[in-house]
Amino acid sequence: MKMEKLITIVKACAFLLIGTKLPAQTGDTSIGQNTNICVIVDRGKNQQINEPSIAINPKSPNEIVIGANVNKLYYSKNFGETWVYKQAKSSLGVYGDPVLHFNSNGKLFFAHLSKTPEKKWGAFFDRIVFQRSLKTIDSLHDGIGIGFNKNKMQDKPWISSMQPNKTCLSWTEFDQYNSSNPLHKSRIKFAISLDSGKTFSDAIHISDTTGDCLDSDHTLEGATTAFNSNGTIYCAWAGHHKIYLDSSTNNGKTWNRDKIIAPQKSGWDLDLRQFPRSNALPFLMINQSKSTYGQRMFLLFADNIYGDMDIFILYSDNFGQSWSTPIRVNQDLKSNGSDQFLPNMAIDPITGHLYVIYYDRRHSSTNTFVAAYLSYSLDGGKSFKDIQIGKNFAPPGKNYFFGDYLDVDAYNGIIHPVWTEHHTTHDEILTSTLFHDQLKNIYPIPTEFQYFISKKELVLFHPTNNFSYKVIVKDKNKILFRKSYRGKDKNEYYLSLEETHQPKLKIKMTNNSSSRTYRLLP
Repeated sequence: MKMEKLITIVKACAFLLIGTKLPAQTGDTSIGQNTNICVIVDRGKNQQINEPSIAINPKSPNEIVIGANVNKLYYSKNFGETWVYKQAKSSLGVYGDPVLHFNSNGKLFFAHLSKTPEKKWGAFFDRIVFQRSLKTIDSLHDGIGIGFNKNKMQDKPWISSMQPNKTCLSWTEFDQYNSSNPLHKSRIKFAISLDSGKTFSDAIHISDTTGDCLDSDHTLEGATTAFNSNGTIYCAWAGHHKIYLDSSTNNGKTWNRDKIIAPQKSGWDLDLRQFPRSNALPFLMINQSKSTYGQRMFLLFADNIYGDMDIFILYSDNFGQSWSTPIRVNQDLKSNGSDQFLPNMAIDPITGHLYVIYYDRRHSSTNTFVAAYLSYSLDGGKSFKDIQIGKNFAPPGKNYFFGDYLDVDAYNGIIHPVWTEHHTTHDEILTSTLFHDQLKNIYPIPTEFQYFISKKELVLFHPTNNFSYKVIVKDKNKILFRKSYRGKDKNEYYLSLEETHQPKLKIKMTNNSSSRTYRLLP
């Protein structure tokens, strides 16, 4: 999905930290010695860099590519230890929703929104742009436009492939984006390439129903595809508080009737605390490995079944004719008031192991602070174990575009997740190299002092309960508000700033021997 019209993207190139690792925490050594070390791929000061996508080259697993909003590509040729930045370019324009995919021959595919020249925002998203690698992974063809349909908007592509030749592209078409006119509809579109992405078929409309154009729960969104070993193509998407599945047995020329395979109580457009556009869209995958669970179909999504947001997975051993009951992926206590959201998944094509990345608030008693988590399954999705892979960070706030997706890829026991973290002055794209055999030994990442401030609230977080704070609100030299916190049986405190009646003033917080002064957000 695209950024809201009022959000300004700073065009200056972000400073790239090549191979820079996060500061070591107490007890950290190296990934081979029971910890995980993250690499900051990009630090975008005063920029919103988000919606990262990642792909591993199956022909050369040392080669990895990451994409991020709105036109950023990062290449590694040493298993993700260091990264080189290269701006994505196309004569059709590049404007976000990046998705990266390698086919079985090691050909890199890059799909994204267009920025059609001489058209304004809203109108220039008039096709999906598909680029493929040339001689090397960091050399891309200029790209072809897919799905152009007069002035209709083409949004959020996803890619899948079978063997070296067949490549599927699925996305959403809007008659007019963000329109409340009941005559304006959204629908799921599909196109296929039979020549490794050089050309595509004409785009066709495959959803039997339509949705509205408000980019919310009643819009048809999140169309992902998967192949089985017989060549049947499957496509799943969300809308109207339901998840749909369709299939084609003739390379996408015709499609069967849509089947509703799961309800979605929350809908896919979530309204989470201080976190904008936290979607719960589904992802469909089929295990292509030769493992015990080869050809098992999986559907991943988020929903509020037990009173807070959780990640769920369904699996089918008969290609969608019947499904398991929803299996809860995150392993924190059920109904504990902590949200998990923005899930995505990967299946290792060699081992068949399943990996799910998502944001998690299990360590925040006020359901405020967030950390990236990875869950993994060795038994075909029947059970999961969790590890924290990122530091706790404060949410970006309701008026900040933070992206709709995270990503993860895996190959032969090596897992590469990618996610975004928000900090006071900047966003960061981070990744990590994780070895499956060592996942159970990775220590949880120690968290740091964090705070979240909005017009109406202040939330303090400390990783231990051995701390003290003094929160002082001043108007010049006059103290309007003072409150002290001393950690005893909890590590998080909530303060309503409405109590101060001066929400635009400075706040001074003191923690042991250090102090900081912060301005409230306007």
